Amino acid sequence: MADSDGDLVRCRWGNTLEECGSVCTPKGVLQSDPCELTYDATQLGYEAVALVIEDFDSDNNVRSSIPLQFLIQIVTGTSNATNSSICTQPPVYIGPWAQGACIGVESNTTMTEHVQVRIPCVNTSTTLANILTVSPLGMIKGPVTQDPSDPNLYTMQIQWIPQADQYGLQQLCMTPADSEQQTGEQVCVTFQVDVRAPEFVLGSMVPTGIVAQSQPVWSISTNRDITPPKRSGVNIRFFKQSNDEEVFRVDVSTDVTVTYQLRQITFYTTGYTWTQGESYYILFDGGVATINESCGVESAPVTNHHFWTFQVATNPTTEETNITTTAPTTATARPTTTPIMSPSTTTIIHPSTSCPRRLSFGTISNETTSASQPSYVFCFTINSSMADVTISANTWVSCSAWKASGAADPLLELYSESNGHLLAQNDDGDSLPFKNCFAAVLSYRLAKGNYRVVIRNPKCAYGKFELRLSTDNTTHRTSTAQQPSLPSCPRLLSFGTVLNITTNVNESMYTFCFTVNTTWADVTVSSNTWIPCTSWKLSGAVDPLLELYSEPNGRLLAQNDDGNHLALKNCYGAVLSYRLRKGDYRVIVRNPKCGYGTFELRLSAETKNGEK
Repeated sequence: MADSDGDLVRCRWGNTLEECGSVCTPKGVLQSDPCELTYDATQLGYEAVALVIEDFDSDNNVRSSIPLQFLIQIVTGTSNATNSSICTQPPVYIGPWAQGACIGVESNTTMTEHVQVRIPCVNTSTTLANILTVSPLGMIKGPVTQDPSDPNLYTMQIQWIPQADQYGLQQLCMTPADSEQQTGEQVCVTFQVDVRAPEFVLGSMVPTGIVAQSQPVWSISTNRDITPPKRSGVNIRFFKQSNDEEVFRVDVSTDVTVTYQLRQITFYTTGYTWTQGESYYILFDGGVATINESCGVESAPVTNHHFWTFQVATNPTTEETNITTTAPTTATARPTTTPIMSPSTTTIIHPSTSCPRRLSFGTISNETTSASQPSYVFCFTINSSMADVTISANTWVSCSAWKASGAADPLLELYSESNGHLLAQNDDGDSLPFKNCFAAVLSYRLAKGNYRVVIRNPKCAYGKFELRLSTDNTTHRTSTAQQPSLPSCPRLLSFGTVLNITTNVNESMYTFCFTVNTTWADVTVSSNTWIPCTSWKLSGAVDPLLELYSEPNGRLLAQNDDGNHLALKNCYGAVLSYRLRKGDYRVIVRNPKCGYGTFELRLSAETKNGEK
């Protein structure tokens, strides 16, 4: 079961005439989340099963439901005693994608792939009967064919031409079934339509050619900003050319020495000695690089033996190829285009020594908290007069999969190092239910000085998260955009807009639209109060909630209440900051707590090419 919006999905037995008719009696034991039916047959024949699939909102209210009825056929089991050549192990899916992979595909372009399944027994009479699929609309699957040179290997071609209106996430699930009616484990992958996957830049590999026997450091560049993989077991593999033997692998998902800069991966083989005079090649699993969009679209596997090769010097040498990496001064993890008043801090240009760790801008790292280490603390320094700083703790999982993922529910706190004052706090400001559940973000304009960040887990929801620290030195640039032609929208705003708005009981909402005219744009919408919480009640300020919708289909894309909340001077401020594709969008500023009043509205953007 899956929900495109990331809602929690559960199943139950049908219990009314409309849901199950005359087959309401439960058959077996049903687990609701994930939906799993265990049934022990006692007689031959058919059993009818009637289930109901439901999705739930964040308050555990049912949003929608759909009935599911099917028949179970009970047949006579096959005894191994009468046929020893029958394989008792279920078939195994072997490719081309890994379980949970996120694949970027282009609309109106034919995608052709070959799904492969293996029968895991030798000299067996068991064959593969089918590969069952739950697939996107329009996907065509071909017949299952047996490999002429390997009778245990089976292939099925799938072909798909995604349509433009299929933009977004589409899922394919595959279950192999053999001639003995055994089914293998289901494998599901997600396709993101019209988001390009990152690619490795040919010629950017270092080192190549002749290397030392002890060469320990390797680097490659990509054509897009990248992040580490979001799933485990993703490897870079080294092979000998003489016999195609794999001699070393680096698991980039768990190896703490692997570093991801914006468009560069650096990894290490420290301690391994290459064979003198031997030639090697390097291959990459799919997903070594991912992009910070959607489900985390993955790089394709590198299977070309000639893509990256090197040869070890014949004569012993101690010379090694060194790789220099420069930490970037800006990053595109999240645009920081929401200006706020700078905090009152003492100007400090030298880092303090009391912090457990200091991070530089451009950092992207995978971290983990636990009951024994419940907090992650780091510090950073701003050396320019002002800087727009973004700190985010991302989970990159949907809320429906969050519990089983091992991801954290992080809370961010920003402090001034000079006086220890709490400047800002955020819990779920970057949360997106279908792809970044319980993520937190702080995005503020800060003055020159030293700052401390504490990432806590107040709900005891420890686990994994991706940390990003980025900055954009203030240059006061603004964006312009053509006005959208949306006659149904009450008002159209351009990027760079700063307005003072008032809501009341009669006009409880403020609605506007905007257009993204470039392929992509990092858009920030903020509603600020610019008052401390101590004087909020008497100020006449609002308690706003922001909602972002896609204008063509009216789908709710994101919602935020207090994402820009700053107790000292921006009480109940809200912010939405997301990467949006070309198109029309609608924003509604509501007051669900009846906190009507005045607020400052800001709309800004950074286009794909970096021009503001």
